[in-house]
Amino acid sequence: GGSVCPALAVAFGAGCALAMEQGEDEERRQAGLVRSLVVQLEAKTAHAVTVIGPDLPAAPADGRPWPRLPNMVCVSFRGLSGQELQTKLQDRVAFSTLNADALAGAGLESGLVEGAVQLSVGRESTEEDVTAAADAIAEVANELWSAA
Repeated sequence: GGSVCPALAVAFGAGCALAMEQGEDEERRQAGLVRSLVVQLEAKTAHAVTVIGPDLPAAPADGRPWPRLPNMVCVSFRGLSGQELQTKLQDRVAFSTLNADALAGAGLESGLVEGAVQLSVGRESTEEDVTAAADAIAEVANELWSAA
């Protein structure tokens, strides 16, 4: 029971209207930022960065839905701890670590599980934000790999 907060209902309605207005264009823009983030991480890190899950096309095929959310990607830094990356980057880049049990249960190779993180972009994200995040993540990942 209970009542709906009118301000939240109005905000949700405004968000839905914005999504309807900018939906496909914004999805493509965010998908492009995610692809850019992955390419930059691959270029800037000393070891391979593995994308977990389906590749993200430039646009969904034949009007079908995206194979995953276009604004996020799960990647693994083999041999590193996602939790340690997150701790060392907490003042520079926000991202999530992933549940190791769920990943292992889904059949992900054990070498990729511990270093798995989820990265995302949003409506306000820019290419400059993506470059800054890739630079920071690659810097810390390379330091951790060097120390190992």
